[in-house]
Amino acid sequence: MNREQLIIKLNEIKVKATQYSLYGDLLPDRIVLYNSYNDWVVFYLDERGNRRDQITFSSENEACNYIYEEFKDLNKYEL
Repeated sequence: MNREQLIIKLNEIKVKATQYSLYGDLLPDRIVLYNSYNDWVVFYLDERGNRRDQITFSSENEACNYIYEEFKDLNKYEL
């Protein structure tokens, strides 16, 4: 899955666009997907600019699937 496909899937499970940043924008209080050369980095950026729970993937597909599964797990309790 790529970022465009991920956005569609996140919309389907009613994740707000303010909860994530998929194109490297370092916006606070959201999950960020950042492409750094050959790596795809996923982390939560808190309101003070600290990165938390950072995980590095070797492909966009792996990173996008990880983000989708994380939001799906969080949202199953809210649905």
